[in-house]
Amino acid sequence: MGDLYKHRAMRIYGVPERLITGDADDFDKFKAWARCLKKTLGNPLFHWSCMELQTIFGIEEILDENNSTEIWEKATAMLATKEYAAQAILQKFKVELLCTSDDLADLLENHRAIAESESTMQLLPSLRGDSIIAFGQGTFGNLLEKIKKQTDVEISDLDSYKKAIYKPDQLLKAHRMEK
Repeated sequence: MGDLYKHRAMRIYGVPERLITGDADDFDKFKAWARCLKKTLGNPLFHWSCMELQTIFGIEEILDENNSTEIWEKATAMLATKEYAAQAILQKFKVELLCTSDDLADLLENHRAIAESESTMQLLPSLRGDSIIAFGQGTFGNLLEKIKKQTDVEISDLDSYKKAIYKPDQLLKAHRMEK
């Protein structure tokens, strides 16, 4: 589950980070979301989640902690079929353009693969800049290493950091996906 809005709601409801973006398995993360969903009643997240289950999987029940295992098993079984592969779902809904939320240092291999494929759908990144100012986050060191590799700038202080992130011709060359 990679929905930033769901992640935010889960944090608001006190879900531990390992059950949101951490090392917990996908099923445990799904169950954690199931425990939160009814608390979002009145928020578009509630309605979007119900519509996802209904429109894609034909699941009419409202997801909660009591039925999360059954819903997980049904949806997982469906996703294992050719008819529910990611590309098949996107084609079913006639998606022409899909924009993703990506980090400034992401390499976007999936975007490149779609651009080079026979797909008629266009996949474009929408770059999020919030990670470049998340100095106190545990993942910031990893981001610095990625930026150093992509820009060939040795980052040792704020000035060199700004030099690296303001080199769009180098930092963003990994984001260019021309057919």
